[in-house]
Order: sequence, then structure tokens, then C-alpha cells
Amino acid sequence: MIDLVLDSIYLDFPYLYDGFAGWTFNLSAFLAQKDALASTYARQEKIISKWYKKVVNRFYE
Repeated sequence: MIDLVLDSIYLDFPYLYDGFAGWTFNLSAFLAQKDALASTYARQEKIISKWYKKVVNRFYE
């Protein structure tokens, strides 16, 4: 039973380390925009990428 539980553990990295600055918590806002999801993401891409680079760099430190 323990093996079954441990084998089913799932870590959602973007959700866990989003900090309300990345993609996960902004998805509903992206979908609410009248224009396409791709264009909305393109406008936010630099901010989102910058945030996740900071998160990843903290793991490397």
C-alpha cells in the first residue's frame, strides 16, 4: 500500500513555485481576455520567464 501511495505522488512545479507571478495563477486571467491565449501569453512571456528563471536559479545556488 505504501508503494502505491508513493508511486502516485505528483509534484506540480509551476503551481508550487508560481508565487502569483508565473503562468499557473494567471491562467484564468489569460483565458478571460477577449483576444487569443497566444497573444495574451506573448505579452506576459518576459515577466513569466523572468520569474521562473529566478526560481530555478535558487535551486542551483
